Amino acid sequence: LLLPLLFSLPNRNVTVSAVEKRTLAELPDFPRSPAALRNFPNQFAAWYEDHFGFRGPIVRAHNYALLKIFGISPIEGVVAGSDGWYFFNADGAVADYLGHVRYNRKQLERIACTLQNRSEWLHSLGIRYLYLPVPNKEAVYEEHLPLILRKNKGYDSYSQIVDHLRAGGRFTDFIDTKELLVSKKNEAQLYFRTDSHW
Repeated sequence: LLLPLLFSLPNRNVTVSAVEKRTLAELPDFPRSPAALRNFPNQFAAWYEDHFGFRGPIVRAHNYALLKIFGISPIEGVVAGSDGWYFFNADGAVADYLGHVRYNRKQLERIACTLQNRSEWLHSLGIRYLYLPVPNKEAVYEEHLPLILRKNKGYDSYSQIVDHLRAGGRFTDFIDTKELLVSKKNEAQLYFRTDSHW
């Protein structure tokens, strides 16, 4: 019980956690005023939580257990999939896959109108405009997503826009890149396993 305390003696040289890739809290100066004294306990607690002995190995073991034993990503912004695949879980990517991002008809019409206006303006300059919407990685490699997500797959924003463009006829110069990527994914790996880029 005392070892973590003994190994957390002030070391101002350690400022970044190699395990968590973030800046660690700094050891506060000894309080010299009533205002500084009020803030000191919270500042010291923050420093100790970041610097107690064996913290790095404990965090590493905790993350390893979450990922390898329970299949849960220790990082909130990442979903652990199968076979070493990881998926971005920020900016509403997973919520979009689950169909929680919904456009109404007016919003879809506005998108189609914007694309048509761009196309007409560029056509007046002798330029052909092609729209290539890019699907999220989970839409192309959904077989690597956790089963709970695949079972709850919804109507994503990509499909809403493309289906509206197909049905509306206002703007037709687009390529369904999701359909294309899904049809070609067995020929080559199209997205990075540990990144959201293609």
